[in-house]
Amino acid sequence: MKSVKVPFIALPLVVALVVVLSAIVMLRLSSPQYAVVSFGRGVTVYTEVAETPSQQQKGLGGRDSLAAREGMLFPINPPAVQTFWMKEMRFPLDILWLSNGTVIGFQQNAPAPTAGQTDLPQYRSPAPVDDVLEVKAGFISANGIKIGSPVTIDRQP
Repeated sequence: MKSVKVPFIALPLVVALVVVLSAIVMLRLSSPQYAVVSFGRGVTVYTEVAETPSQQQKGLGGRDSLAAREGMLFPINPPAVQTFWMKEMRFPLDILWLSNGTVIGFQQNAPAPTAGQTDLPQYRSPAPVDDVLEVKAGFISANGIKIGSPVTIDRQP
């Protein structure tokens, strides 16, 4: 039985390739993804996408503010009824429940919890959703968003 000799240099190259590919995958998973959400009539929101369970659990919690046309998009796959709360939020939000490119419900001005508050209200979608959008409180009324408003989501690579 003959043994096959692998050149000495091949092993370090294979190890280096594995390390580089692992780093690329980890960077992709840890780097925020973005999407542009449009409601027509020039109403556009630039969002960070909370894709992983840990990103979705944290959401916008711990942040100090959000610009008027910024938000966070939560893709829901498979579509399901969702319940959100304002844990660790420092400012009020509008929450939009989206399904098949349409606003099917929303919660306006969900308040940030007060210091020491432990019994946080929960906000539930009226039906299964495939996306949830959080934006700064007042966005819905300022932009005339209604149940049935069409929504287009352009997910950035």
